[in-house]
Amino acid sequence: MKEAYNKIFDRMHIDYKIVKADTGAMGGSLSEEYQAITDIGEDTLVLCDACDYAANLEISTCTITTSEEETKKEEKVHTPNQKTIEEVSKFLKIPKAKIGKTMLYRADKKIVACLISGEREVNELKLAKVLNVSEVSLVTEEEREKEFSIPNGFIGPINLPFDIIMDDEIAEMKNITVGANEVDYHLMNVDPKRIKVTKIADIKTIKEKDICPICKKGHLYYKKGIEIGNLFKLGTKYATSLKLEYLDEKNIRKPVTMGCYGIGPGRIMAAIAEQNYAETKINWPMEIAPYHIALIPISMNDQKQTETCETYLKTLEEKGYEVLYDNREERFGVKVKDMELIGIPIRLIFGKHLEEGKIEVQYYDESEIIEISQIETWLKEKITVIG
Repeated sequence: MKEAYNKIFDRMHIDYKIVKADTGAMGGSLSEEYQAITDIGEDTLVLCDACDYAANLEISTCTITTSEEETKKEEKVHTPNQKTIEEVSKFLKIPKAKIGKTMLYRADKKIVACLISGEREVNELKLAKVLNVSEVSLVTEEEREKEFSIPNGFIGPINLPFDIIMDDEIAEMKNITVGANEVDYHLMNVDPKRIKVTKIADIKTIKEKDICPICKKGHLYYKKGIEIGNLFKLGTKYATSLKLEYLDEKNIRKPVTMGCYGIGPGRIMAAIAEQNYAETKINWPMEIAPYHIALIPISMNDQKQTETCETYLKTLEEKGYEVLYDNREERFGVKVKDMELIGIPIRLIFGKHLEEGKIEVQYYDESEIIEISQIETWLKEKITVIG
């Protein structure tokens, strides 16, 4: 199926990436999305500038490094009214990355604390998977102070009465700064290893310029994409539940291995149009253009022009070409613009050159004059989807 999808999207000349994605409610061991690259896309993709790594932002990872610093003596410091990461960073003259940000989340009916770098955001999808719940929600500042009597802006992971999920990046650091759970105070030079945690896991959202998790040297960057197809490896999840089994060559019952595949024609059209539009036209690839060829007489009052168009309409259709004959009583310029807007790749113009045995041929943005006897040879060079 993957090979078939690759051929389909390649033939349509789509600029796409195959990205790893969350399996979501569908479940299974693997989900891959075909994402058409376009600035209007609804999904954020994470790509590497040095290798083929590609993943949806929801599940993307990065390479983290282990700190080689010497462990310093922990100290409690006065930080009056310094509540935000930005404020603490400036006040203590330390990078935001060295500040441990503690955030409380509701996971079903349970409260958990997340500890991540001050320059990061929690990836709630990753967190939900770590906690094995369907969704999580951030506890607001008002709720935190009212329900748990924890001062806003000074919350930290030391002696919190909740399970703590520490991001794996923080776990590899030394000498971090965290809230002291006391108004106007923070703790500096905290060793993450002394923090009692329930679990260490990747719960962060990837940033641009992070190091690629595959090649370990490239930098990650964002692109927007439109999902145009997907592949799911379902394994035996549904077969086991349904008791859907087969007999193998030894006559032993085994659950059926399943897959799920989707492709979106409407999304494909939108993506191709977005990737191939110009100010007044759409350059549809030949494989999916509404017609291969448009026949346009400059004047409907010129009998030779109209008769030649009608002759070629029949001849070309018999050879398998999809042809639109524009026989409207419209100005020539209107006809050409309409054919470009519809997105017909080839326009054959029958006009003043006809008296010399020639016509004008337009192929996307190219234009030239050829002998009328050479039309079919010229078309064979341009159209390879016939025969």
